[in-house]
Amino acid sequence: MGRTQAEPEYVVSEMTAALLRTAADFFKAADAGDKAGRTRLAHLADVCLRVAKGMEKNPNQGCRSVIGPDDLDGRFHPPTEQTWGVGEVAAYLLETAAGIMQGTRAPDVATQLALADNAAVFLTVAELARLAPAGRDEAELVELLPYLRHIQRMGEFMKDGSSYKGLDELMQDEGFMSVARRVQKLKGRDFDSLPPEVQQVCCSWLVVVWRAQHERAGTPLTTEEQQAVRHAAAHPRMDWVRPPCVAGAWRELAPDEAADFLIVASAACRIGAERTPLALAYYCDRVRVRNMACHGEAVMAEVQGYAAGGRPGLATLYMTSRSTVAGDGGSAWIHDLNDREPPRLHDEEACTDYLRLFLNQVRNEGKRFEPVETEAELLVRARDPEALSRLIAPHVRPIERVGTNEDGFFILEATVSYGDALFTATFQLTPTGLIEMIDDHELMSDLPILPEDMDGPFVMIRPDA
Repeated sequence: MGRTQAEPEYVVSEMTAALLRTAADFFKAADAGDKAGRTRLAHLADVCLRVAKGMEKNPNQGCRSVIGPDDLDGRFHPPTEQTWGVGEVAAYLLETAAGIMQGTRAPDVATQLALADNAAVFLTVAELARLAPAGRDEAELVELLPYLRHIQRMGEFMKDGSSYKGLDELMQDEGFMSVARRVQKLKGRDFDSLPPEVQQVCCSWLVVVWRAQHERAGTPLTTEEQQAVRHAAAHPRMDWVRPPCVAGAWRELAPDEAADFLIVASAACRIGAERTPLALAYYCDRVRVRNMACHGEAVMAEVQGYAAGGRPGLATLYMTSRSTVAGDGGSAWIHDLNDREPPRLHDEEACTDYLRLFLNQVRNEGKRFEPVETEAELLVRARDPEALSRLIAPHVRPIERVGTNEDGFFILEATVSYGDALFTATFQLTPTGLIEMIDDHELMSDLPILPEDMDGPFVMIRPDA
């Protein structure tokens, strides 16, 4: 019996099956080099076609009904009892095809770019096949993918939900439980048939994303609080105390614009146990913004405020269409953002912007790996500006994406300041936003630079003792 009109077709399984057939054609046409390579590619093509049929028949079925112990070198038939769904095998095949596309050196630029674009599509659908092989509704997939990504990223570390404060209350929330049931359905399980203790663990996996999704707008500021913010923005205490911490095309907001921005951002960004709006907790009075290419229409803002004693500093706020976050010196907020809104690292501008975001926001022992793309940001912290300028001027350079490696990861190079040292560094950036420094070379140390410290989200230059 075919599907009725009221029953939507499997969106993910049909996309996956279509791409698996495309992958089979690609494997058949690819240059294998020798007989062993040709045999391997022919085998991959054959498995692609079988898995495509399996995805169409039942995307929730186990892979052992589709492939045998000798297929794919037995990787999905281990001697243990571990088993995988057919969607996991489909994801592996699509990722394998994407990897070959990314590693292929085409005869011309147009073909190379086409291969890169095709590989990106394969990787996108591979993720869907792995996380939600039975996904039927595009709107539901968009809604639930952040939860599925979080579960995938946490993996085996998610053991017990008892430590999540407020979990029992959330499990009384109809909206939360609807998400829990639909997430499990996408993974091929009936939530209501699970034992209560397993239901609790499954729900605990969703808490972080639920809270980020449903609490991101925060509590609106009162009329009196909004008036205080507008007064501060209309009467700033002083000019900017330092140039932008991140290179780029910045625009300072007019007082009315700055107040509007601070009112919206401070609803989500609150300080301390009393949840004081950020703009009021630090008497913020200036805002400048730049577009960021790595998260769609994201905007990075630098906000000037004042800590105890009137000490000025800058906080970085990152605003997307769905959330506003204040940088805190850690990396967790970036990873959580990537779960909710994956980075779009489709060109050099997006890759370099993402590296700027990560290096400038993530601190180690209070210090950031600061890309030295201009002299201005270091000179404002110099004990001896003229001496520092002579030292660093020959090494100032923009971040540059220099290529990809055999895994399809982007390779970027930059001059970086860390503490009082200057060095060149090479970074590896995955399409999902994971960064690793794979090489570095120290150029000099003991530079006459004042250190930074943080008061909440605000970065301040530490006075020279």
